[in-house]
Amino acid sequence: MSADLESGRVNQKLRTRRALVDAANQLLSRGDTPTLEQVAEVALVSRATAYRYFKSADEVVAEALLAGRMKSAAQVLSGVSRDPVERLLAVEAAVNGVLMSDERAVHMMARAQVEEWLRGQEDGHRGHRRLPLIDDALAGIDGTLPPAALRRLRNAVALAIGTQAVISLRNVCGLSRTEARRTAQWAVRALVSHARGEAPTVRTSVVRDRPAAPSPRTGS
Repeated sequence: MSADLESGRVNQKLRTRRALVDAANQLLSRGDTPTLEQVAEVALVSRATAYRYFKSADEVVAEALLAGRMKSAAQVLSGVSRDPVERLLAVEAAVNGVLMSDERAVHMMARAQVEEWLRGQEDGHRGHRRLPLIDDALAGIDGTLPPAALRRLRNAVALAIGTQAVISLRNVCGLSRTEARRTAQWAVRALVSHARGEAPTVRTSVVRDRPAAPSPRTGS
C-alpha cells in the first residue's frame, strides 16, 4: 500500500469522526438528546459506520462537549496571574462553566462512564482533561508545598471541578447554576487556604532521662 493511500485513509477516518462530532454538536445546539442513529443521519454516514467510531451516543456527545468546547491550558491561563487561587478559578470557570451550559450532555457523559465501568472496559483515569489543567494552574505553587501536600491539594480540587462535581452540586445538593458555581469557587479557595496554612507535622520522640548507671565498686 502506498504512503499516499494510507495517508488518504487516515485523513478520511479523521474527517468521518469530525463529521460525527459536529453532527452531535448540531443536535445538542437544537436542544435534542441525540441517539447515535440521529448523529449518523446528520453526519451523512451509515449507522454501522458510526458504531465503528463510537460505542454509543453518550460517547460521541462526550467528545463533542469536551473536545469541541473545552479550551487548552494555554488558553485558559493566558493573562492570569501566577496566584494559584486565580489560576484554579480560571480552570473552574473553563470546565464547570462549559459543563453547566449543557447538563443533558453532562448526564450522557456520566452514563457512558458508568456503562463503561460496568462492562469492565474502563480505560484508566477519567480526569485526563481537568487534571492537566489543575496541574498547570498549580505550577506556580511548586516549592511552597511539600510534594505530598501538593498532590493532595490537586486531588482535592478535582472534587470541585468536572462532571461529578457538577452532578453533585446540581442534582444532589439541588443548587442553582449560580449557587453551584459559587460553591465550587468557595471550595477551591478554602482548599488552597488550608493547604497553605497546614504546617507539616514533625514527629519528635521524647527522650526520658535514664537513671545514671551505678559507679563501679572499687576494692577497699
